[in-house]
Formats: sequence, C-alpha cells, structure tokens
Amino acid sequence: MLDVLRAVAFVGVCVMMAASLTRKDPVRLGAEFRRVGRIFVDPHWSREGVTDQFLEEAATYHQRQFQTPYWTYLVDRGLRLSDIDRSEPVRVLDIGSGSGNAVFAELSLLSDASVVASDISPQLLAILARQLEESPYKDRDVELYCFDLHKNVFKSRAFDLIIGGSVLHHMVDPKAALQNVVSWLQPEGAIILYEPFEYGAHIFAALFQLAIDEIGAAASDNDLRLARFFRDMKKDFEARLGVPEVKPWTSSLDDKWFFHLSHLRELSSSLGLSSVQTFALTDEFSSYFRGYVGSLLGATGNAGLVLPEKVERLIKSFDEGISSELKSKMLLEGIVILRP
Repeated sequence: MLDVLRAVAFVGVCVMMAASLTRKDPVRLGAEFRRVGRIFVDPHWSREGVTDQFLEEAATYHQRQFQTPYWTYLVDRGLRLSDIDRSEPVRVLDIGSGSGNAVFAELSLLSDASVVASDISPQLLAILARQLEESPYKDRDVELYCFDLHKNVFKSRAFDLIIGGSVLHHMVDPKAALQNVVSWLQPEGAIILYEPFEYGAHIFAALFQLAIDEIGAAASDNDLRLARFFRDMKKDFEARLGVPEVKPWTSSLDDKWFFHLSHLRELSSSLGLSSVQTFALTDEFSSYFRGYVGSLLGATGNAGLVLPEKVERLIKSFDEGISSELKSKMLLEGIVILRP
C-alpha cells in the first residue's frame, strides 16, 4: 500500500477511510475498497504482473500516450459503430483508464453520462484525478477505482456501457478479465474495446526486418538507433503472436497479446455473448504503413529519428502495392464490439 499512497499523495491530502456505500455505489457486496484522496483503492492491491511503464514511469507513459483529440475520434467511432444512443443517461465503466484518454472522450461525447474510471496503476489514476480537477468536467459524475481487472469487484449489471482503450492485451488472463467485465454489463449494453490484431503484426514484422536490411551497416547515430528500434519492435511483435498460447516470457511483457476474430469468437461464445464484431480504426488506408511506423516511433520516444530515403521508399511500396480493401483486413489495431 505504500506505493499506492505515494502515487496519489500529490492529488490532495490523502485520508484513508472506508468507502461509504451510496445508492449509486457500483461495488459488489464483499468487495473492499479504501479511499485515498479521490481514488477508491483495493487494499489488497499488488503490482504483480504490472511493469514499471505503468507505475514508476507513469509520467513518461502519460506524456507519450495521452492524446485527447485522437481518442475522442476513436471513442466517437466506437459509439457510432455500436449504435449507442447519446441522448440517454448512461452509466459508463471505463476499464484500463490510465491517465484518461478515453475518459475525457466519453465525458465530451456523452453529455448525460456518469463514468467510473478504473485502472491497476495508482500513479496513472492520480494523473487522471489531477487532470479532472483542472478540466471543464471537474463537476461531472466521475469516480476512480484502482484494482486488478481479474478481480470481480462490481455489482452484476451495474453498467450500461463498458469501454476499454487498449487494456485486454495487457491482461495475464484475458478470458478471466473479460468474464468479470461481461458480468458487470446490462443485458442491452455493449462493450467497446480497442485492441491490437495479429493480422497486421505478421506484415509489420516483415516490414521491420526489410527496413533493418535496407539500413544495413549503420553509418550514423540516427541509423543505429533506427535499426535498434525496428529490431525491438520486431522482437516485441513476434513475442506476442499465437494467442491464446502462453509463452515463458508472457507474464513479463507489457503488451502480452495480439488477437484475431476466430479467437474472439471462441472467447465470446465461452462467455455467453451473442455477438462479436471487429472494425478498423479508420476508413482511410492510403498511408496505412507509414502512419503506423510514425506512431510507433512517437509512442516509443523515437519521434526525432529520421527515416532514410531508402526506408521511406520501402514503406511507400507497401502502401502503394497493397489495396485498401486488403489493408482493411490486415489490422494492426482495431475496434472490438461485444454484446450479451
């Protein structure tokens, strides 16, 4: 608990107290939380399976990953694809909230929504709490919970809509985590997830190796770092292939899985869900490969690296040589919509 207390201390004076149950409280009987500032924390919180990226390095992660306009676009697309009625009051559970990418989008797009934001990282939730206090949404109904998604902590059917921005692929056991999530959803509700896919991972791993081959014997610091970036990304992608097969290194990875529709169908069927759909993040594929390489450089802190002309030509050949229709099936990331 010391890590938790240190992580949220800067939000305000942190007084440890039992969370008082109210009429709106979503917590199931027997689940225990303690309040630390604005955050309700599982007193049995453990960092097991959680890497430094989300804890001690949370500030760096937030700086690289927090993108309000992009996530507003993504959440808007997910809401449209799932036919959510935005005029109705809705109780939203945001899972894997981090520092609030999807949370702020939900507050912007769903004017009559109450939101429960959740994450296993107290550090990231503390950043979210601070940002909420400084935002136009500081008076909206938003609660913050810190716990492991593998634990069943909320009441059955407590939420109308559940949104997870890049969360399921971090789970040691995605099925166990999703089983909890499904039980918290109203029968008429929807689960909207944003997750990585295996189809694109195979193609991008090949592209990364071809880029390494093109760079060859690096003559500059830029090229050395660029070759290292491509090697690291290729190794990361290949380590995650083969869902749902657990490898010896799976538990130590930040990003543990890539998914595909067949696996998601099997998973959904085993959990009693009636429908699973997958969609691309965009309808525009003209610069699909170039765009992802750029975003990966930025997400890993390598935005300043310059692609050599021969690597640019290689990536351009992928974009020009593969049809938009085929690219729409070669998803590296996509939207998953699940319904009971």
